[in-house]
Amino acid sequence: LYFQPASVAVTRDLMAEVRAVTVFSQCTDTKSEMLFQWAQVSGPTTIPAQYLGTISQLRIPGGTLAAAATYVVSLTVSMSDDVSKQSSSQMVISVGSLPLIA
Repeated sequence: LYFQPASVAVTRDLMAEVRAVTVFSQCTDTKSEMLFQWAQVSGPTTIPAQYLGTISQLRIPGGTLAAAATYVVSLTVSMSDDVSKQSSSQMVISVGSLPLIA
């Protein structure tokens, strides 16, 4: 399990977007559907639940995250036929500030 891009740096007005990539191991287990679940680990404000979905992509619209802040999100991927077979990983979303224009 890894992320593309590996980390995200945006300003508050831009969408934070990342895609998870999963690869089946070389073991002989049967391959079943993968289940995805995003969760917020930390950050100064709560990311609305509708953006922490159950697909391999995370898309958080501009204006959602606080400026000059760091968020950590995690993704857990499990096999639909045996949820004990799972992998989790975390990634950092850095939100910068825009210059003040008077």
